Amino acid sequence: MKRLALLIVLMTVAVTGARYALTAPPILHTAVNAQPVIKIAEPKSPEVSEVIASTNAYRSSKGLTNLTENAQLDQSACLKAQDMVTKNYWAHVSPDGIEPWHWFEQVRYAYKAAGENLAYGFNSGDDVVNAWIHSPSHEANLVGNYTEVGICAKHEIFQGSMTNLTVVHYGLPQ
Repeated sequence: MKRLALLIVLMTVAVTGARYALTAPPILHTAVNAQPVIKIAEPKSPEVSEVIASTNAYRSSKGLTNLTENAQLDQSACLKAQDMVTKNYWAHVSPDGIEPWHWFEQVRYAYKAAGENLAYGFNSGDDVVNAWIHSPSHEANLVGNYTEVGICAKHEIFQGSMTNLTVVHYGLPQ
C-alpha cells in the first residue's frame, strides 16, 4: 500500500487503449554549469527510433521543427535511467536529491533550456509518446522550445518486475 501511495503521488496515470501506463510528470530547467564528462555506451533499441519518429510526427502536426538526436543527451538520459534502476526510484529527483540537470552537466551539455520526460511499462515508443500527448504537462515538453533530444530505453528489472523504462532529455543548446 505504501508503494502504491508513492506511485500515485509521483506519477500520472495515462490510459492508452485498454491498458494503463505510468508516466512521471515532466520537468523543465534553464541553467547549467559544466561538470566532468561521464561517458557510457548504451545499445540502441527500436524503441528509441520510434520515440524520435513519433515525437517529430507530433511536432510536425503542430507546425514545429523536428528534434535532432544528440549523443550527449542520449548519454545523460542513460545515466539517469541507470541511476533510477540502480537506486530503485521513480522520480525526476533522486532520493539523495540529485536533480535531472545533474545528468546534463555530467555529459557537458550546455543548454539554454532543458526538459525531462519519464515513462515505464510501455511496449513501444509510439505508446510512450501517445501517453505523453494525452498528458498536458508531458505534452508541453513534446512541443517545447527545444531543438535536440536524447533517449534511453531499457528493458530491465525495475521496482520488482521486468519492464520497459524510457528516459527522454530535451535540450536547446547555448
